[in-house]
Amino acid sequence: MLSTTTTAAAAAVTLPRLPILEAVAAHDPASTAVVHALSGRRFTYGELLGDVIRARERLREAVGGKPLVGERVAFLIENSYDYVVMFLAVLAARAIAVPLSPPFPVPELQYILDQSAASVLVASPKFAAKATEVLATDLKQKPVYFELPKHTGGGGATEAVALADEDVSGAGLMLYTSGTTNRPKGVLLPEEVLTAQCRSLHQAWQYSSADHLLHVLPLHHIHGTVNAVLTPLFAGSSIEFMFPFNADAVWKRFAAPFLPTNGTTSSTTPPVTFFTVVPTVYSRLLASHKALSPAMQAATREALAPRHLRVNISGSAALPTPVKAAWAALSGGNVLLERYGMTEVGMALSCGLAFADRVDASVGWPLPSVEARLVDMDTGAVIEPGSDVDAHGRERPGEIQLRGPTVFREYWRNPDATAKEFVNDDGDGRGKWFKTGDVALGAGTHVLYPGPQDSRHHQDGR
Repeated sequence: MLSTTTTAAAAAVTLPRLPILEAVAAHDPASTAVVHALSGRRFTYGELLGDVIRARERLREAVGGKPLVGERVAFLIENSYDYVVMFLAVLAARAIAVPLSPPFPVPELQYILDQSAASVLVASPKFAAKATEVLATDLKQKPVYFELPKHTGGGGATEAVALADEDVSGAGLMLYTSGTTNRPKGVLLPEEVLTAQCRSLHQAWQYSSADHLLHVLPLHHIHGTVNAVLTPLFAGSSIEFMFPFNADAVWKRFAAPFLPTNGTTSSTTPPVTFFTVVPTVYSRLLASHKALSPAMQAATREALAPRHLRVNISGSAALPTPVKAAWAALSGGNVLLERYGMTEVGMALSCGLAFADRVDASVGWPLPSVEARLVDMDTGAVIEPGSDVDAHGRERPGEIQLRGPTVFREYWRNPDATAKEFVNDDGDGRGKWFKTGDVALGAGTHVLYPGPQDSRHHQDGR
């Protein structure tokens, strides 16, 4: 039960009026929020809201009731409903979520805890031993630690929930860049930036409560967290976790709704309607498809058809044209949608939902609320659209620069690095431009993306 009044009823539990919490509370409480592919366990939006409230209270108890506003809460949790619960609980506490990657070695986890100055570390039972290992290192500041019990379903929502018009500052997400030449940097994405990113994607890719997203991505990068968790939750979609990626398992899941059962195709498994992954996943799926049985091949071809798989997206690295062509042939013309983004800006450019707008070797146009420009790398001059066009209609290459409400606030505790990555707004008063370090060239109204200028930003963070 949800109350949207500004003053909560006496018996109601109060949550801050964060847009993501407001969205979750407004969805049909009986509709599916999260599914575990392996176990088949299903969790509803009503259960999610109740479990978020209880997890927030557990967080508060762990720190003795002290305010957590703006504090960093790190968590080591597998891809699961428990991850979603803790992520939203941290936001509900108006704290900054710092998701950790379970495969990371202990020294790297120690570095992130130290650099973020995390005040709390939460682990699932599966990774409690690893959390204990990290806590035994020479941390500069020992965070409060607790183990989050595994949710098995049936928790139910609370009797009443009220969304309060209180200050919602402090909430956010911090993701770490992949450091190769330098140590990883903490990218601070305040709640308003996360909301802008989700709303931009929601509008562009038209997520809905009818979508069923198959999630096979890691959850410490922007692709897995914003594109495939937060935005679906905004829309009331269902998220099915299947991680780590396994080609045979993914093919079986795609095929399940279309395989004959007792002579019919009456499976209750819903078709996958939304699939967003990296190019190597598509390559591995294509390579393994020929080994499937004839019945599985037929079922998977049906599953990939545009009438079932509403959108299939490729990102985080350049998509080879042969892979794109092979997937289109296998799926009956379901052309992969390419996009461009990175940890610091979320998604910035995207081809369109219409197949005609999925231009080969292009990452498309600026997404809603995003401004983009190309800048000459030698002179610093803005390359105006249509200028210096060659015989093929291509402009000279330039660095992609971006601005808008989807751009991050700062590198955590690194003002010099933050200042280095922005350039002035040229007096138009609309904000500074973020220098992506990536080179592209324009062709008409879409942007072609040949590759990075240097190693400042890394594909696996996108």
